Amino acid sequence: MSLFASMNHMVDMLSAFFLNHIVIPVCLLIVFLLGGTGTAVADKQVAAHPARTIQLAWSADYGNGEQIFFSRLNGKNWTIPVQISESKHFVFKPVSAVGDDGTIWVVWPESGKKGSILQFSMYRNSSWSRPQPIETGMNDNRAVTVIVDGDNRPWIAWTGSKKSYSDVFWSRWNGTGWDAPVMAHNENKVPDLNPELVLDESGQLVLSWQTYARGKYITLSKVWDGRQWKILRSGTGENRKIIKMQTMKKLPALPECIPEPYKATLFIKSNEGAGSVRFSRL
Repeated sequence: MSLFASMNHMVDMLSAFFLNHIVIPVCLLIVFLLGGTGTAVADKQVAAHPARTIQLAWSADYGNGEQIFFSRLNGKNWTIPVQISESKHFVFKPVSAVGDDGTIWVVWPESGKKGSILQFSMYRNSSWSRPQPIETGMNDNRAVTVIVDGDNRPWIAWTGSKKSYSDVFWSRWNGTGWDAPVMAHNENKVPDLNPELVLDESGQLVLSWQTYARGKYITLSKVWDGRQWKILRSGTGENRKIIKMQTMKKLPALPECIPEPYKATLFIKSNEGAGSVRFSRL
């Protein structure tokens, strides 16, 4: 069974899990001293994750303003958190992904006086790059999502506003920078929200988002065929909802140093696919 299916199924399942388990068990410990970091010990249930890459990005204020942090699961332990950003503005809702080459990508919105921009940093050759802006040509950029395809190329999608309604845009890394943004749908006069990029069990790139139609929000999904996005349809002709994890029996507990779990996003990659779990949507 695929790791990825409908958002509703994932939310119901993970909500039930967290109702029956403490989100941050007391057996998990991380020490922050005056802004310094210590090691984190993961809950024993983490041992049930075979051959999976699990990493975590979050925002928090530990006395130096809201900043972006990153950690990954190494065996049963979370690695020492790394501060990615050094922003004087408000940063929020980071996401991360990693390719087969080991390069880690972290992307997040940053809100300032002129609106919100997108920033990114990459981990390569044992070091993190300085945060850099992603030029989108828009003053309102939010809800970013990131995935790395089988060719180790990162893709991003996000909501941006050029007019009164938000639209979903996508871009990909060209080796030296990000391609110009492309709208994922036709021009319309309704909100398009909550984009998600995932790799399905066959390694195909899938982009999903919510749009307003027929008096309610529905989920649209498209798959990249190597040249363009094509709408995914089920046997009944309805758009399939391929956004989130379907068969996650257990999730690793978050480190106690994360005071507000809704600001954290897990990235999980295995031979069944790859994608993010946003705690803000649980």
